[in-house]
Amino acid sequence: MAMTRLVVVSNRVPSAAELAPGQEGAAVVGGLVSAVKPLMLRQQGLWMGWSGRTTTRRRSDPPTIELSGGPVELATIDLTLDESNLYYLGFSNRTLWPLFHTFPERVDVRHDTFRAYQRVNERFATSLFPLLGKNDLVWVHDYQLILVGEYLRRLGWKGKIGFFLHIPFPSPDVFEILPWARDLLNGLLEYDLLGFHAQRYR
Repeated sequence: MAMTRLVVVSNRVPSAAELAPGQEGAAVVGGLVSAVKPLMLRQQGLWMGWSGRTTTRRRSDPPTIELSGGPVELATIDLTLDESNLYYLGFSNRTLWPLFHTFPERVDVRHDTFRAYQRVNERFATSLFPLLGKNDLVWVHDYQLILVGEYLRRLGWKGKIGFFLHIPFPSPDVFEILPWARDLLNGLLEYDLLGFHAQRYR
C-alpha cells in the first residue's frame, strides 16, 4: 500500500535551512510555519508556496523544487510585481484581512484585486497539480488561498483536500458585504474538511 504524503500549500514557505535536519527546535517567524513545521518534519512531505520573489513579467516556469536535506521538499513559484501588489497587498491584505476581522469600514472593494486573487490561486493549483501523487493529502492554509481547492478540482484532482483558516471568520452579515462572498463560499465547499481555530467560526 502506497504511503500517504502530506502536501502543504501556503502563501509563504519556510526556508530549506529551517527544515534541515537538526533544526527541529529552531525558532521560525510566523504562526503558520511554527504550527505546521513540526508535523512536516515528522513525515515525508511537500510544502508549496510563494518564494517571496517578484518578477517584472508573467512567467509560466514550473515551480522550483528545493530539497531541505530532510524529509520535506519545497516547491516555490514567483509572482509578478502586479500579482504581489493586487493579490497579496491588495485583495488578501486590504480586503479579506479587515473583512475577516470584522472591520467592514476598512474593506477595500476592487474588481481588479479580486481578479488577481483568482489568477494567483489558479496558478498555485496549476503549478501544484503535476507534482501530486494519487495518494497525496493536500492541506491548503489561510485566507490568501481559499480558491486553490476549487481550481484543483477543476483540473481533475480527486484526492483529499483540507483547508485551515488561521484568522477569524466573520458573521454572515459582515461576510455578505463582499461582492464575491458566494465565490469564496463555493470555493470553500470544494474542500473535504474545513478547519477553524475557534468553534464559533464554524
